[in-house]
This record gives sequence, C-alpha cells and structure tokens, in this order.
Amino acid sequence: MSAFPNELSYSFNGRTSIGCVLESWGIRRGDEVLVPSWVCSSVLEPYRYLGASVRFYHVSPRSFAIDLNDLEANLSSATRVIHVINYFNVLQDWKGLKAIVPASVRLLEDNAYSLLTRQRQFLRLHADAAIYSFRKVLNVPGGGAFYPRGKDLSAGPLIHSVEIKRLLLPYSRSSYATTMFAIYRFCATVLRRSTSVPDSEGSEPSFASIKEKGISRVSRRAFKKQWRVYDQLVIDQEKRRVFLLDQLRTIPKLQFDGSLPGHDESNVVTVYIPDRDATFARLARDRYPVMVWPDLPLQILQHPRADGQEAEIGARTMQIFIDPRVRLEVYEQLARELGKVVEANRG
Repeated sequence: MSAFPNELSYSFNGRTSIGCVLESWGIRRGDEVLVPSWVCSSVLEPYRYLGASVRFYHVSPRSFAIDLNDLEANLSSATRVIHVINYFNVLQDWKGLKAIVPASVRLLEDNAYSLLTRQRQFLRLHADAAIYSFRKVLNVPGGGAFYPRGKDLSAGPLIHSVEIKRLLLPYSRSSYATTMFAIYRFCATVLRRSTSVPDSEGSEPSFASIKEKGISRVSRRAFKKQWRVYDQLVIDQEKRRVFLLDQLRTIPKLQFDGSLPGHDESNVVTVYIPDRDATFARLARDRYPVMVWPDLPLQILQHPRADGQEAEIGARTMQIFIDPRVRLEVYEQLARELGKVVEANRG
C-alpha cells in the first residue's frame, strides 16, 4: 500500500470529503440514505446540505457493531447510500454487510477516527469509497481526504470569501477550522497559488468547489511525512494503549471498555464515570487526551430506541484517546485523576 497517499483526493475536512463523494455519486434532494445511530450530528450536515432523506440503523454503543438485522429492516427500494463507520480502529463486519446490501446501493466507509493498525486494514477499501480526517489521528495541520479518487480537489480556483461563508462554514464551525481557513487564505493570497472568482450568489453550490488548495497541499505533505513513520506510530500507539489499560485496572470500581472482542487495536478506551460532564470539562481544560463522543443528533435523543442505549450510554461515558504523540506520563496522571473522581463519589 505504499502508493496509498498518492491515491487520495484531499479536502478541507472529513465532512467536505463526505460531501464530495456524495456529489460524485449524484445524491440529491429526496434520496434516502442510511446512517448509524451512534454518530456525531456533524456527520449529517453534508446529507442535509444536499437535501437527502436520512434514516438511522442501530449500532451498539459499546461494541460498535452494526445490527445487521436492523439495517436490513431499514433498507428500501429508495435507499441510495449506506454510511458505515469503522469506529476507532474497530473494523465492521463488511462480509456480512455486503451479503444483505443490494448492488444498487452505494457503501461509504467512514475512517475519520481509524488509521493506525498493524494490519493496515483501514488503508484497504472495503466499500465504494472511503473518507478520512487525518487531523484526528495524525500530527497534521488539518484536512480530510477520500479514496479512491473522485473529483480532484487540488485544482481549480479559490471561491470568493462570501461563498466560503455560505458553503464552508456550516460544515466547519470550530475555531480551529476558521483559523485554518484564515491562514490558508492569507497564504493563497500572498503566494498567488489560487485565483479568486467573482461572487455569484446565484451559482449552484458544489462540494467540489469547496476546495482548499493551500490546506490540501499542506495536509498532503504532512501526511506523506507521517506515512514514512507509520509502523513506528502503530508501535507507539499500542504501547500507550497497554500502559493506559494497566493504569486503569488499578482503580477500584472504575468501569471501562478496554477488552471487548475486536477492540485489541482500538485507539480509544471508553470509561463510565460519575458526574461525567464536570469531570470531562476539568480534564479537557487541563489538556488531557479525553473527549465526549459522539454529539448525538437530536433525532436520536428525542426518539430513542426502546432499549435507550444511545442516549443513556452517551450521557455516562467519556473516551480517552490513544495518541502516539502523548507521553506515557500524561496517561499515568490522567489515571490518577480518574481514581480521585471514583474515590470521591464512593464516599
């Protein structure tokens, strides 16, 4: 797979990559798409932008496994796309999935949080297309990508800033994305690597036009640099995972998911902690590698399944991200902080 980086098309972020793939497939208003129930609300933005009709199929919030029976029950003659997430280096049952999905339905493989594994299974295409978000798992400044090559985002003019606000910012609300775009716009202007086009509010929006040439180049170069040390990154990630699990096992009464089947290379450990929101806010403020994932869509929160797993587990859990760049001492200190939280709530 040494040619893997060269086969990618680069974009501003993972959501833009999703949109580019959907647009290349001709997805338009009214088309039905199936999306997993354990998903961030931001993933839905490209679908809503294109006017697709979104339906949800069940995924276990603990094992991340797709409920194939529920997925099959949700399939209809109107289904055009199934969005499948490989969660945190946990590979889905693609063989079982393909056995029930009609050939007319496109499969979109979401590897936004999956990449570094010994077998490199997330570098092999299991679906009709795959998307990535390298800033989430590698030391790169930003950018997303999709594979195989659909529309080449490295060519073409920079669209006018008014159109950037209208088209790009709804998919990149974070201050990080806004800052990255500001840096890119400055560099693109100074280096004159892109040309501006007139503002045309009447033009048809296109994900393919939301290309960030400067960010694409920076991300591509940064990813290729990381690619050269891929195997070492995998080793460093595994070392931190084993170390963290050993630390967490020393904490009495702490519940965490670290040894589930198929999770042996997962790059997160999910912990169940009391007073989750306050604990997360404090740890995040102190810059520990923690996150609360996912930010569930309102449809899931307002209309939970009968078992209520998504909303209930989503409200109780916090993820510790296994980052090969983070020192072991940081994970040791994080385990101590979690031990204090558990001990305080036992009293």
